[in-house]
Amino acid sequence: MNVQMTALDALFLVGITTETNDSSGRDTTNLANAFIKRLGDIPGRKNDNVYLFSSFPEDYMPGRTFTLFAGVESEEQELLPEGMSCKHVHAHQYAVISHNGPLRTTGQAVDFFQKQWLPNSDYVEASPFYFQKGELLANDDPANGIDIWFPVVLKKEKGATAAGAVPSLKYDGGFIHVLWDYHEAAAEWYANHFLWKSGETFSSPSEKLTRHAFGTWIKSVFSENGPHPDLVECGVDSHICWCWNTKDIVAAHHYFKEQGVRVSDIYLGPGERYYFELWATYEGTRLTVCGYPELEQDYGARLCPGWVRIGVRDVEAAKEWYQKYVGMSMVKDQPEQGWALMSLGVEHHPGTSLWWLETLPPNAYTGPISGPAAPYCVLHDKWVFQNYHQFLLDNDVPVSAISGNLNGFARFHFFDPDGNRFNIQKY
Repeated sequence: MNVQMTALDALFLVGITTETNDSSGRDTTNLANAFIKRLGDIPGRKNDNVYLFSSFPEDYMPGRTFTLFAGVESEEQELLPEGMSCKHVHAHQYAVISHNGPLRTTGQAVDFFQKQWLPNSDYVEASPFYFQKGELLANDDPANGIDIWFPVVLKKEKGATAAGAVPSLKYDGGFIHVLWDYHEAAAEWYANHFLWKSGETFSSPSEKLTRHAFGTWIKSVFSENGPHPDLVECGVDSHICWCWNTKDIVAAHHYFKEQGVRVSDIYLGPGERYYFELWATYEGTRLTVCGYPELEQDYGARLCPGWVRIGVRDVEAAKEWYQKYVGMSMVKDQPEQGWALMSLGVEHHPGTSLWWLETLPPNAYTGPISGPAAPYCVLHDKWVFQNYHQFLLDNDVPVSAISGNLNGFARFHFFDPDGNRFNIQKY
């Protein structure tokens, strides 16, 4: 039997369902027959291709109950025909076997896949179901064509989202969100004051992106409904401090103050380093400057990449959370000061990126904030990207929907228990 690999986007189906423990295919055929008689009851169906799902519990063994669902693709709708239900299916990679013959004879193809092909392949089951697809699933014609779809994932990728594990996230820079009308002025501001070399600008009717130094992008989005969502809360500083190193923090502080840029006083913070905050451009984007006297190479820039600081209510609880859901490793623990240094990978370079967890002041606001300065981590494989998103959903982590193009640029974000936003990109 020939097995083809393919991808399928998310599905919304409307149909009928039943529970069964019959593995002979009899109940499957009966459900398909019953559903085909009701095809005309479904408004907004996209075509007459019938999907017949067999979904199994994690502890399934032959003889135990499993679920059958027969349905068709449909436009999403709130009012369903009487006796019907809807089914949402996430995007997956599938192994597909084409079978010629009646529906009741597909068991041989299923046995071949589960007992021969899958154990000898580089893949494992991605989710405990499979489905059969065709226009005439209940037809007894020996030449009837039925495709059987099995969700799969590479073994190495399945391990990335096993219980208690996450894929290897790598810091890859970040976005600084600015207003559409001030995009060019903002790009020039960072070039002048940070001495960053401004690169190419990519423009579309709805988005502008300017490549700046050190993996930083100036981004603006055109909206007829007010500011871009990531700028709505620009008056509220998040507890994410995106840090930029300077060899001489006193000289840098003096420079920005002389230029009329709003700055904080210099203070002692995580790592026994000196810091100050500055608020950049028209949007008042807060960035953090860190004194790093041993800085060896500044690439001609006034400010160079540093680490990221994350404000949390309880550092001990945050350490556990970031290890479990983000995959961070412990580097240094300083409980007396209320700090802990964690690490992730870094894209395009050897070594690690560093992330400080620091204790927030009492009564600090800990609701979710999407600040205009948004460092991000990257995953390149779309299956790992989707599996990680599903892993977060399954563990009740507040996570956005995936946006963009899974075959190109895509993104999602989630929030930690203290309202700090963590951004994931895929390209």
